[in-house]
Amino acid sequence: MLKFKVTILGSGSAVPTRDRNPTAQLINLHNTYILADCAEGTQLCLRENSIRLQKVDYILISHLHGDHFYGLPGLISTLHLLGRSKPITIFGPPGLEKAVMGMVEISRSNLRYPLRFVETQTEHKELIIEHSTFEIYSFPLLHKVPTTGFLFEEKPKKRLYRPEIGEDFGIPHYWIDRIKQGQDYIDEEGNRILNRLLTKDPEPPKSYAFCTDTAYYPKIATFIQDVDVIYHEASFLVEDKKRALETRHSTSQDAAQIAMLCNARKLVIGHFSARYNNLQPFLEEAKPFFNNVVLAYDGMVINV
Repeated sequence: MLKFKVTILGSGSAVPTRDRNPTAQLINLHNTYILADCAEGTQLCLRENSIRLQKVDYILISHLHGDHFYGLPGLISTLHLLGRSKPITIFGPPGLEKAVMGMVEISRSNLRYPLRFVETQTEHKELIIEHSTFEIYSFPLLHKVPTTGFLFEEKPKKRLYRPEIGEDFGIPHYWIDRIKQGQDYIDEEGNRILNRLLTKDPEPPKSYAFCTDTAYYPKIATFIQDVDVIYHEASFLVEDKKRALETRHSTSQDAAQIAMLCNARKLVIGHFSARYNNLQPFLEEAKPFFNNVVLAYDGMVINV
């Protein structure tokens, strides 16, 4: 079975603590590895979670605040030193390429592998990566600088073939893939065997949304409606709502209300401010609005 899992590499906000690194996540989507944000120290977090740096296929940067991309020059350099030859594509806001490549050029690094930058935008939802079995979208968030969230979606899966039924009808092996794609079987005499007799429904496609950093922004729900798992920042408790508004961040209640509007199956909250040691109140404030909520922590693995 193809994997769809997320490893939380950093669950904290701008200032790292002893237990929480700033934002980074590694998404394994059908054996394609996507790094979402790359805070300072991300390459160490990857190693601590036994994830080979060379596995990273794409890097997605949400916005140009340091706790979301300062780890990128170091990771790029390390991949060069490790002898990477496979290309890597980095998606992010305008200015990211200039900021990163400036450091690469200053260090006189002649990278051994192709590095490609693709600019994101904050006007509308946009398909940025398409594979045979999944799609990845960017969508606008509401923060102090241009910021995007990212939606990871499986494509509809092939139907499940029932070999015991197929044998009864003498179906040749070269027909099986077409049947999995939903076709009826037609034998040499022109007899039609309906697909629903030969197959079972597959598991429904799963989805994961990465939403950090953002103020309370109900429009998010239009971009990720019915998402299975949403990671939404919850930098502050309600008692610090004023600070959340000033910095265009969210409270735990804000995150829970967005999950409710999205009709999400599960909510994971993170990006906690370093001012908080006890995170239990975040759960207590969120659950009255959305019950299936958990706290992110460094090293957490989410099976979507």
